[in-house]
Amino acid sequence: MKENLSEYSLEKLKNAFNKLADGAKIADDDLYKDGVIQRFEFTFELLWKMHCKLSGAL
Repeated sequence: MKENLSEYSLEKLKNAFNKLADGAKIADDDLYKDGVIQRFEFTFELLWKMHCKLSGAL
């Protein structure tokens, strides 16, 4: 079960990172930059939660 959860979490993290990278490439005004910042926060939160779950902290 933990392996399936890890694979699922990793896939979500990869998708979030790819969207972050895509957004960063096209951010040319303040609205897009704000969106990229929000995507970064979301991606970092996913990474942090995945780390905590895998390390047993959650």
